[in-house]
Amino acid sequence: MTHRTQVIGPSATPTAGARWHPWVSALTVALGALVGGWAVGWVAVHVAHDEHPKWLLARVSGLAGMFLLTALVVLGLLLAHPRGTALRSLPRATMLRVHVGLASFAFAFITLHVVVLALDDYAGVGWSGVLLPLGAEYRPLPVTLGWLGLYAGLLAGLTARFAGIVGRVWWPIHRTTLVVYGAVWTHSVLAGTDSATLWFWYGGSALLVMATAVSRVMTPHVRSALGEDRP
Repeated sequence: MTHRTQVIGPSATPTAGARWHPWVSALTVALGALVGGWAVGWVAVHVAHDEHPKWLLARVSGLAGMFLLTALVVLGLLLAHPRGTALRSLPRATMLRVHVGLASFAFAFITLHVVVLALDDYAGVGWSGVLLPLGAEYRPLPVTLGWLGLYAGLLAGLTARFAGIVGRVWWPIHRTTLVVYGAVWTHSVLAGTDSATLWFWYGGSALLVMATAVSRVMTPHVRSALGEDRP
């Protein structure tokens, strides 16, 4: 009797891969809730003694969104890393839920950041700064970088969400998220009035993303059992 060994290639999907781990999704929700709780608590403690509560809320929600965006980008890079076998060993459905969860929390805080700035006369951004490039009175170039990052990130997220409809076009767009992150990071540093006191956070987040991205690019692709490159 001749025994044949089945080679599982990229197109084969084991049954276990269809399941998802609730505890991983719970950790994602906990991370978002932790950041949200910190933001709300910090504002609640300080807003009563601040002359510009809307500006304070906008700044804190922006920092919370930046934190979650950093986590989102790093996770995406690790999932695409040739040596990221530990993450890829988890069910695909689980990791997609984590990725989408982080994206949803980041989008929620960034949306709050943008809306509050548009409604705050003191901020000098207004709806013109939110909707139009160079439309803000306050530091128009840094605000425009945030504007570009917001809409480019929204495009990347929507095309990924509807990948079944738009086809493979979503992937080249999704790969621009590093540029989007760079624009948002620069916006946060140049537009923030307290950036000098947060240098450790900005420097650390940039180094983390850059190191992960460089490692992702410099690591050779792992070849599957069928001899195909696997990202």
